[in-house]
Amino acid sequence: MTKVRRADLPAPPRVAVDPDLPERLRDRIQELNPRVSPKSADGHYVSWDIDNVDGPDYFERRRLKRSVVVGIPGVGAFMFAHQSANPFGLWLTPDLSGLASVLGWAHDAVLVIALVALFYPVLWLAKTVSGGFAIGENYSQKQLRRAHGHFIGSHDLDGASAELLTRTQCAVDTVLNSDVNEAGLLDSVHNQVALPMQEWEIAKALRGLSRLRRKHPDVVVDEMASAATVAQQTAAEAHDKLVRRVEALEEYAELVKAADATYHLAAAHDQIAEAEVDDLTDRARVAGQTLQDSVHRALEAAQVVVSDPA
Repeated sequence: MTKVRRADLPAPPRVAVDPDLPERLRDRIQELNPRVSPKSADGHYVSWDIDNVDGPDYFERRRLKRSVVVGIPGVGAFMFAHQSANPFGLWLTPDLSGLASVLGWAHDAVLVIALVALFYPVLWLAKTVSGGFAIGENYSQKQLRRAHGHFIGSHDLDGASAELLTRTQCAVDTVLNSDVNEAGLLDSVHNQVALPMQEWEIAKALRGLSRLRRKHPDVVVDEMASAATVAQQTAAEAHDKLVRRVEALEEYAELVKAADATYHLAAAHDQIAEAEVDDLTDRARVAGQTLQDSVHRALEAAQVVVSDPA
């Protein structure tokens, strides 16, 4: 198989996101590229440094729009109800020219503004204190905090794990972005569901191993592991199995890449190339079917080593 050179790998890996999250939230997390903020060092809460936020973001604009849509009719209903019971109102004083009604509406408007000006800062502060929110935290950061544990970035991984995740993502991208996959020559629906899930499961296993190695820096991942403790040996074995599973995924991606190249020749009406496409796509389908089982075996081995809560 063709080995992936370190220089060919983007660094660091992109954020791995739980496929079970809503698609819009997954896309937003990828766009924000969250990293743990230094403000989180006190251990009281997790805060995030994020990218791609210029002014109010999408969620802030949506919340503002919802506030306006709900708030204006609400204020109007309050003013209508209050005015209808106002002895100076138009309905109870039909003999007046309407000046009293205008003054009544103005009085209500000032009252509403005063109430908002008085209570909004108090409610905001109470929410901040009771919820443990960081002052200045925007809506995107709140979304990230609520989704904490459902995405994994380079800050969660040590160097060896980050490299494996990058290789995994490159292989997944190769398959999902291939022309043969888009043309339906592979099991495209299965790939679209299974490969992101495999990426996520591998990322979780790598996160668990990274936590273990950070907690026990003497854990080694090489042929000298036989001199370490049983736990260290188990960790090294789990890492090696994950490496082999990533290599299997890369082999699958290489088959798909070869099928893609031949598919382009077939598009030029080359009959021989068409036969090669059929052969390569058949081999890729077989590789894809066996890949799922092998990945699960590696993940089971990793779970023996570390408890990895979501």
